[in-house]
Amino acid sequence: MLSCHYDYLQRSSGAVAERISLAEAKLFLRVDYNDDDLLISEMIVSARIHAEHYIASALVEQEWTVHYPDFSAKELVLPMSPALSITSITSYDASYAPTIIASLNYQLVLPYKLIFINTINAHMLKIVYRTSPKAHNDMALKHAMLHHIALCYEMRSSSAPLPAQSRDIYASYKKVRV
Repeated sequence: MLSCHYDYLQRSSGAVAERISLAEAKLFLRVDYNDDDLLISEMIVSARIHAEHYIASALVEQEWTVHYPDFSAKELVLPMSPALSITSITSYDASYAPTIIASLNYQLVLPYKLIFINTINAHMLKIVYRTSPKAHNDMALKHAMLHHIALCYEMRSSSAPLPAQSRDIYASYKKVRV
């Protein structure tokens, strides 16, 4: 399986719903007032994003855009999985003229592999796709995210480092691709 180098990965649309509710986070933090609700909500999102990047897997349904420069291949591995569907694939030539690749020219092999009928040669390939959460052990992941939220709350920063206990739990979910 070919793992192509991408130079750009961006979340195109955010999560519809988080895996941890504000009420669950406040209960874990033992916060019974509403003054910090916005701060805690931001920390919930931050903890989920950290988890997703650490394990390279979507924890909520969302849309991603990825760019592959100087692309020449018949298959590739999508960086964030599991892929639910392909929204669009656009090939760009050296003058950046776009060509939409029709869906009958590729196949999505779940959870993260994309196979083209013919080799695609492009100055840049842009793929927009949707991911959907895997059936992960919700309790273990929630526990890890709650510990990260607790550290963020203690530091009053949504960019707190990942705590060791969270990292240990995520390690069992982390994907290694060759």
